[in-house]
Amino acid sequence: MKFLYTVKRTATAEVLDRYAQLGASAFRVNFGRGSLEENAQCVERIAQREGVEAFLDLPGCKPRLGAYPNGRETYAKGEAILLEDGAACSHAVCSLCNDTSEGYAVGDAIAASSGLKLRVRARTPRGWELTAQNDGDLYSYCGFFNIDRPRKRTALSEQEREIAARLHRKACKNLVGICPSFADAAQVPRETRRLFPEQKILSKIETPYGVENLASILGESDGVMLCRGDLSLFYAEEEMYRLGERMARACRAEAGKIFIVATDFFSHFVQDERAMEADLPVLEKYLALRPEYVLINETSYSPRWEKIVGKCQEYAGL
Repeated sequence: MKFLYTVKRTATAEVLDRYAQLGASAFRVNFGRGSLEENAQCVERIAQREGVEAFLDLPGCKPRLGAYPNGRETYAKGEAILLEDGAACSHAVCSLCNDTSEGYAVGDAIAASSGLKLRVRARTPRGWELTAQNDGDLYSYCGFFNIDRPRKRTALSEQEREIAARLHRKACKNLVGICPSFADAAQVPRETRRLFPEQKILSKIETPYGVENLASILGESDGVMLCRGDLSLFYAEEEMYRLGERMARACRAEAGKIFIVATDFFSHFVQDERAMEADLPVLEKYLALRPEYVLINETSYSPRWEKIVGKCQEYAGL
C-alpha cells in the first residue's frame, strides 16, 4: 500500500526532495485547481524524477470558483452570496471559472468542497443568489456540487482535451495514472484511454451514477477510486464502507485492477493531532480493504504537510 499525496501546483524541486526524504514516492496533481500550464509544469517536475510515480486528476464537470484575492473567504450562516459567470471573486460575489450555473433552480441544495452548504434562493439578472446554510469557507478554485440534481457525466470536456494535448508535448516518463473525475459511465474512461493510451486509467467514483455503472466503468478502466468526499453527500458511512468492500472485490476479481481509497481521515491532524484519534477506527477499516493506494486530499495543502506525510508513512509501513 502506498499513500498518494496531492501536491500544490507550485511545488518546487526542494519541496519534492523533502517528500522523498519522508518516504513519499507517489504524487497527484489536481488539474481542477489553478491554470493548465502551472499544473502541467508541476506534473513534468514530478514525472522526471527517479523512483516516483506521478498521477493527475482530470477536472470533470464540477463547477469551480475562480481565485479569491486572499485565497479564501469566511461566510456566516444566513449570509447571501451572488454567484456569477466570469466575475471577480470577492466576499459578496463569486465567479465560476470553468462552467455555467444555468443548471441550478431555486431551492437547490449546493455543497462546496470546503464543507460550506448553500441553497439557491433566487435568480437575478446578474446570476444566482445563494444563502449559506452553515458557517464556513470558500477558497480559490473551490468546487460546487448540486446535491438535488447532480449531472451525469458521459463525455470529457474540451478543457480535458487541452490538458492531454499540453502533456503530450513533453513526454513524462513516470506519469503512471490518469484519474478522470465523475466517471459516471463507461464512455468516460474509454475516451480518457484514447487520449492517454500509455497510462493507467483510474476512474473516480463520485456519484450514484458511477456506483450504478461500476461494472462497466471498471471494464474500461485499470482501476477505480472510492471518492468518499462527494459520495458522502449521498451515502451514510456504513453504506460507503460497503461500497468500498464491493469495489475492492471487483478489482481483485480482475487481475491487475487497482483499488484506491480517497480520504480526508488526516484532516483532523491539521488542526489537532489528538482529534485524529476519533478517525482511527474508521481509517483502519478502510486500510483493511488493502487498497493499492490511499489518496490524501487537501490536507497536503496544509502548512503542516510534513507531519501529515510522516504520519501517513507510519501507516504505510504497518
